[in-house]
Amino acid sequence: MRNQLINGQLAIVKLGKSYEVVTAEVAKKINERDADSVLVHNEPTASVVQADDAYSG
Repeated sequence: MRNQLINGQLAIVKLGKSYEVVTAEVAKKINERDADSVLVHNEPTASVVQADDAYSG
């Protein structure tokens, strides 16, 4: 989970008084509606995407 947070695959959002770990897609949708609710969402860099690509050279 830690690496997924670092790589931007997961994010941490605040919902009321609780915190949730959500996928990057969900975090982007929440960010569109309420940017203050997304606490941690790292954007993946090109090197991270390439490193996770099983089909890359």
